This record gives sequence, structure tokens and C-alpha cells, in this order.
Amino acid sequence: ISLADELEQSRSLLAANGIQLDLHIENPVTVLTPASETMLSLCVREAVTNIMKHSGAKTCDIVWTFNQNQACLRIKDDGNGIIRFSKGNGLHSIRERMEMLDGYAEFVVEPNGGTEIVCTLPIWKRGEER
Repeated sequence: ISLADELEQSRSLLAANGIQLDLHIENPVTVLTPASETMLSLCVREAVTNIMKHSGAKTCDIVWTFNQNQACLRIKDDGNGIIRFSKGNGLHSIRERMEMLDGYAEFVVEPNGGTEIVCTLPIWKRGEER
């Protein structure tokens, strides 16, 4: 699943639900494996679905950054800041997807409302060991 396509789909879905998406891509590169790109795309889909269904947000910011060693996707909303983890729900799936790729997911409830999901993946160079 193309991350670029998923981000554009997210923009349309959020707009249809009255939520403004601000998208920022910093230092873009194309070094992700197809599996990594698909997993990140599915994480975006889960996060956006949760924002639309549960947050009451008016805005969503997605920041996609790269450096030499890692890729980081931050999804932040200005909603109610309620996070519910349970086996099989979207947030649990996000964490599992990142762990399968030797990455991690953080979930931050902002003190004044809103939630931020941070998905971080290592960028493996050809010939490096995992």
C-alpha cells in the first residue's frame, strides 16, 4: 500500500468529516521496503479511523520525517485525548505492526486535549544486519 496514496486518502476522509489535515514531509527519501511502507500506511489508516470515530477533533497534523537511521511518522489531533487500548483494536494493531518491523509506537495524551501517535522505524541500509 502506497503511503503517499494513503495520506491523500486520509486527507479526503478527514475533510469529509470536517477535520482539517496539515501534512508535512521533511527530508523525503524512498528507502522503505514495501513491507514497511504497507505497515505505515495501515497505521495511518488506523489512526485516521480512530480520529474520525472517537476524538471529536477539528484538526489533524501528520509529520513524516527521515534521517540517516530512522523514519518517523507523527499523527496528532486536537480531540478529546482519550486512548483506549484493547486486544484487537486499532491502537494495539499499530503497536504490533511497528514491533514486527523492529520499530516502535508511542501514544501520547496531550495535557490540554488531543492525542499524538508516533511511529518510528529503523532504516536498514543494504548489507546491514537487523
